[in-house]
Amino acid sequence: MKGVMRLNHANLSKSSCNTGGIVTREDLKNYEPVLNESAINFTVGNYTFHAPDAPFGGPVLALILNILKGYNISSSSVSTTENKTLTYHRMIEAFRFANVQKGKLGDPLYENVAGIVKNMTSESFADKIRSKINDSFKQKDYGQEDSNGVPDDHGTSHLSVLAEDGSAVAVTSSINN
Repeated sequence: MKGVMRLNHANLSKSSCNTGGIVTREDLKNYEPVLNESAINFTVGNYTFHAPDAPFGGPVLALILNILKGYNISSSSVSTTENKTLTYHRMIEAFRFANVQKGKLGDPLYENVAGIVKNMTSESFADKIRSKINDSFKQKDYGQEDSNGVPDDHGTSHLSVLAEDGSAVAVTSSINN
């Protein structure tokens, strides 16, 4: 309990409020950690993923992978400078669109995010977003008007996955203008 009390009485809440954050000292005092051992499961191609559910990065990862799946990325996608440029452009655009959707996620204990997660993990939603990606330029609009006024936080998401056989995948997305 000493560690929790130390955190609750730290200057974290003061710092958060002074920099425009919404976490208050009262929030920290009243916080109770909740263990959620369930994961979202989604399939991309022949692979089934088990990832942390909202508010963590699982739905974001599902959306990015489903968008990119439609491009049939292979070794030839990065075989030339021109192909690399196009492939990386598509990846960045997928990250940007997914970041807007990430802004719609919240804590399932306090907000109903089931519909948002369902969209983010559906292939048809990814297809719809992929159809908006133009290979010639960066979008000016990624659908922010649908994000209920959540400000762009220029945040970073990271997910690491370790398989039984020892293989690992790490995904970090940082979206900045």
